[in-house]
Amino acid sequence: MAQRQPVYHTPYAHEGDILFLRRWDEFLPRDYDALVRPAPGCQKGRIPKRATGHPVIVLRRQSKQSTHVLVTTVSSYGSGPGNGFAPPWERGCNRRKDKADFRAFDGAERPCDEYPPLRLRDGRQFPKSRTCWVYVQSALVVPFSVLGWFKLSPEPLRMERSSLMDLRRHMAKRCLVWEDRLRELNAAEQTSPSCLSQPRWRPSNSETPSPPCRRLPSSPWTRPADANQQERQRASAATGSTRARPNPEESVREASGAVSGDRTQEGTCYPTGWCASWGGREW
Repeated sequence: MAQRQPVYHTPYAHEGDILFLRRWDEFLPRDYDALVRPAPGCQKGRIPKRATGHPVIVLRRQSKQSTHVLVTTVSSYGSGPGNGFAPPWERGCNRRKDKADFRAFDGAERPCDEYPPLRLRDGRQFPKSRTCWVYVQSALVVPFSVLGWFKLSPEPLRMERSSLMDLRRHMAKRCLVWEDRLRELNAAEQTSPSCLSQPRWRPSNSETPSPPCRRLPSSPWTRPADANQQERQRASAATGSTRARPNPEESVREASGAVSGDRTQEGTCYPTGWCASWGGREW
C-alpha cells in the first residue's frame, strides 16, 4: 500500500514576513533531495540541517507567482537564563565568527553600535525577545513547500520596512554568498518546476496581514426524507390528488425560526495560513 503523502499549507508571504523553516526530517522527499541531500561529490547540501527548524525572514520575493524566496534564519543560538542570556559571539563555536556579522532584534544584546536593532511592526516581539539574532552570512533560497507560519507567536509577525531594508543593505555588504543567492533566486524564477504548487497571494497594497476571517455561514442542515415520504411526493407530483405529509421536525424548526443541526465542520478558518501545523517546536 502506497504511503500517503502529507498535505502542507502554503503560507501567504510578503517581504519582511516571519515564517518558519520546517525541520529537515519533515521535508517532502523531493525537497529533501533538492535541498538537504549532498550532491554527488559534495560533502553537504544546499541547506545545512542545523538551519532548519527556525523562524526565517523573507528577504526577497520576486513576484506574486514566485515559488521560491530568499530568507535568512533567526535563532537564539542556545542562549537563555542558564547562561545569562550570553550572545552567540561569546559562546561555543560561534566565537570564531565575526562579531560584525550578527544583528540583534530589539531586546537582545547588540554586537556593536554601528547598526540599530531590528524591529517588528506594531511594536511586536519574538517570544524569546532577549535572544533573537540574525547571522548575515546565512542566506538561503527555499521553495514555499518547506515553509509554514511561525506559530509560537499568537499573531503574524513582519519586520518594519526600514529594518528590512537596513538588514538587506548589511547583507549585501557583508554576506559572501549574497550575489550567488540572488542569481539562484532568479534562476529558480525562470525554471520553477511545475510540481510545486503556486503560492496564494495577498494584495500587495495591504500593509498589514489580514485578520482571521469568520467562518462562512452554511446552509441549514435538514434530515433527508425517508423512502415512503419520497414515494408520496412523487405520487403527489404525478397525480396531484395526494399531498405529501409534512416533516414534523421541519415544521417545528420553521415555527421556531431557528437554524439547528448545523453539521458543518467546527473550527475557525485562518486564511493567512495559520492552520499550518508548523512553527511549534523550540527554536
